[in-house]
Formats: sequence, C-alpha cells, structure tokens
Amino acid sequence: MKKMVVGLVIMLAFVGALFAGGGQQQQGSASQGKTKLSYYEGLGRAAQGHKSLATHPGWVELQKRLNVEIEFLAPAVGNETEQFNLMIASRNFPDIITYGWLGVPGGPAQYIQDDVIIKLNDVIDKWAPDLKKAYAKFPVARREATLDDGTMYVFPQIYSNDSLAYFWGPLVRKDLLAKVPGANAAGFPGNLETLDEWEKLLTAVKNSGLKGDSGRDIIPLSFSLNGDYHNGAFIVGAWGISTRLTQENGIPVYGPADPRYREYLTLMKRWFDLGLLDREYPANAANNNRLFDEKVLDNRVFALPGSMGAASTRFTGLARPTNPAFTLATTKYPVLRKGEQPPLAFRTYDFTGTGAAITTACKNVEAAARLLNYDYTDEGYILANFGIEGQTFNWDTSAPYTTQLVTGTHNGYPRYSDLIMKNPDGFSRDIATGVIVRVGNFVGIKSPEFLEQRDNLPEQVGPLGRGMWMASSNKNKLPAVTATREESAELARIMNEVNTYVDEMTIKFIMGDEPLSKFDEFVATQKRLGIDRALQITKAQIDRYNKRP
Repeated sequence: MKKMVVGLVIMLAFVGALFAGGGQQQQGSASQGKTKLSYYEGLGRAAQGHKSLATHPGWVELQKRLNVEIEFLAPAVGNETEQFNLMIASRNFPDIITYGWLGVPGGPAQYIQDDVIIKLNDVIDKWAPDLKKAYAKFPVARREATLDDGTMYVFPQIYSNDSLAYFWGPLVRKDLLAKVPGANAAGFPGNLETLDEWEKLLTAVKNSGLKGDSGRDIIPLSFSLNGDYHNGAFIVGAWGISTRLTQENGIPVYGPADPRYREYLTLMKRWFDLGLLDREYPANAANNNRLFDEKVLDNRVFALPGSMGAASTRFTGLARPTNPAFTLATTKYPVLRKGEQPPLAFRTYDFTGTGAAITTACKNVEAAARLLNYDYTDEGYILANFGIEGQTFNWDTSAPYTTQLVTGTHNGYPRYSDLIMKNPDGFSRDIATGVIVRVGNFVGIKSPEFLEQRDNLPEQVGPLGRGMWMASSNKNKLPAVTATREESAELARIMNEVNTYVDEMTIKFIMGDEPLSKFDEFVATQKRLGIDRALQITKAQIDRYNKRP
C-alpha cells in the first residue's frame, strides 16, 4: 500500500511538471503577436504520424489563421483515462481540456462544482456565435450537450448526419457466402433478416466444409472482444433490449434483468452448442484483438460485428492484396419476425459525448472561446473535415453537387487529393485523414463527405451499405441522460457491480458452465446488488432529460 501511495505521489508530481507553463501562466499575452493557450487532447489516429499535435498540418494551419500559439498536451495512447484522472487530481489544468464528458464520474456537473471547468452559457453568448448557429441547425445535439438545468459546459463534437452516427453492426463475408452449399447468395441480404434465417445460414456455413487459409475449420460467427459477446444491440437487440440500460416509453429497462434476456441466452447457448459461435471468443480480447484479427485474415470468420472503419475498411485493405475477392458486406440487425424493423441498433448520439471544456485555470477565456468557435464556422468546418484546398482536397465541379456547410453552402464536392486517398507514405485513408486532416479533432461538426470518401467501397455505401444498419428504429435507445452529483456515485457503484456480475454470468450461461435453470437466481442477485435502485435513478434522469429545452 505504501508503494502505491508513493507511486501516486510521483505520478502526480509528473503531471504537475507536465502541465507547468499551462493554463496558470497563460495571460493572453503576445509572443510575437500571438495569443498563447494550452490545450489537452488525445492524439487518436494522429499518433500514427505525430508525437504531438504541434506538428499536425491541420493544427498548424488553424494556429496560423487565428494567430494563436497552442501548447499541446496529450496523454499517452492507451492511458487516456488514467492520465486524465491524474491531471484532475493534480489541480494543474491547461486552458482547454478535450474529453468524453458524458462518461466522467459524477458527470460534467461535478467538474463544474469542483472548479475544474467553467459554465459556458455567457461565454457562448459573447464569443461563440457560430456554435449558437450550429445549435440552431442541430437542436438535438444542443439538448444532448446541455445539462438538465440548462448549463452549457462544452464545445461539442456533433454528427451532422445519421450515416455518421451508425458506424457499427453485423458484417458478412459475401465472397464466402457464394461458396456455401445450399445458401441462396443471390437472395442476400433480403434472406438474412430474422434470427431463424441467421441460424439456418450459420448452420449451412458450419456444415459447408470450408476452411481458412491455415486449413482450420471456418467459424460461422466470431466476436472481437470478451465482454462484446452481446455485440451491443446485435442479436440481443432483436428483443428490443441490450445487455445494458435501454428505455421503453420513458421507462428504463436493464436487459439482463428482463425475462426476454432468458430467450436471448437460450438462443446463444444453442448456437454455441451447435458450433455456430467462435468457441474461443472469450480469449479473443486477451491478445488485444490480435487473435481475432488473425482469424479474420485467415479467411475463416464468416460473420462478425464490427465498425465500418476499423473492421470493414481496415480488414478489406489488409486482405485484398492477397485475396482480391474479400468482401465484408453490411446486413441488417436481426429481428424476431419477418418484416419487422429492428427496434435497437448501435447508434451514437448527435452529440458524441466528447468535446472541449474551458478550465478554471484559463486566464483568457475569450481567446479560448474564439479558438473553439472557429470549428463551427464554414471555413473551420472545411479545414477540420477536408484540410487545405489544393493540398489535401479540391472542389470537384465535374457533376452538380452542393456541399452543405454549417450555415452556407458551396458549389462542388470536397474531394480528397491523392495525399489522402493514395498516401505516398503508405497510410490508409482512415489513418491519413487523422494524420494530415483534423477529422480526429473532438470539436466541431463531422461531415458526411468525409465518411463517404473514407468508407467508399461498394458494400459500404448506399442502402445496401451503411443504410442496412440505419434501417433500425432505435426507439428503445436510452437518451443522453446525465446524473446529478448525488446520483453519480451511487449509480456508478451499483452498475459497476451489476455489469461485472452480468458479464461473467452471461459467458457462463452461453458456454454451459452455468445452467439456464439459474436464470431466476441470476435476476435475484442483480436485485440484491441494487439494479432496482439504479432503474429508479435512471427514470429520474430520463424525466429530467425530457424537460430540457
């Protein structure tokens, strides 16, 4: 214990040194005529080409346009949460912190009460007119990025289009489908709608005799993460529930405590017993997804859930040099009955939950606000999403197209140059946009044209691409609720215990280590751990959310 305390003191001292010269010293004074600000943001995809955002072309251009000098402070990739917590504990803040504020312990309100970040209502009124215009255009995002009492605390990242919010779902190897005896490849994806149809197809794959490149048997359905066995809303969402909290007509529902979860577990156990599921799926996470990647690239995973960028685009790029036929096709979330609309899918909020807050250490709040506001201008929108005209993109007017900006429009399509699409350093489009263009930035508005070009394979675009995932109603999705300071600690304690227990037992039920006859005991244990109290708290949060302006 003593070693742990000493270690924490050393780490806090390190954080203090890291942020020395940060917000406390920034007076807005000029250095060669430039306003100076300190800015904390994770590198994300930019880490593939930069050790600091100070060398990032998009950020260099932004500082040049606004005559601002930014001291960038970034956590080590993979240690973002730990270093954020250490920074908060050190009480030595930069001027601006970008983070996933919806997920912080205690919620954003606690960080305002603890004098970490400031309220932004007056700040936005005075110095962020373009964010106000963006909120007028995206009122749902404004509602989601505002606390229950009307407090604004963040310059948000906003998804401008549903196609951006739906980026994860079921994928099927369409090229392998054509090799499965008895499977109607010509009828795909219309013949893969219900869970019964999924079971029939996965069974046909299991009995097909297909092998991977290594000679090992094909895996009908595999997952990438231990704990991702439920795949968000994939499979379990057919019942209108998930393995976490949802809502039905304003009433919160915790899926694993609902009788429908027994039906889900029964199906998954049958699929596991029939050999339709990857029998090694709990181990896939133990190697940081390396084992799962190896299986996919060995051509022995037929179906999987995954994101459009990290799964579809990435796996296709890695596989096609040696297997040109490799095709990961999107398909609808499954339903119980033919013709139903999937009631639940993986969809983020219009406000992604991440954005930039101004800290109490900032001595030039006006400068910080004007810097952050720029990303909501038409010019800032273009810079953040496409970069610099003539270098990273050009306006394509070869066909009629009007690009929607924040407040205005532009004649032409913002087409990325070969610096992005055929990067000379070998970066994929996904990585190149993060290394060269500021699309990885967590402030501003994401453009659909960015997504169209990053993920532009035939199986990714249109109604038979991402549109398959967007065909869900998502009527049972929990809104972007926030907890009060009093609720937060209690809710976090309950849900941490309940979720940990549920995840462990779900795996045991599916693999047969625990009989489904213990389901009632499973639910009773959740109640002892406090799930009913958690549902009461969540109901109060939903009610408050629904009263937001």
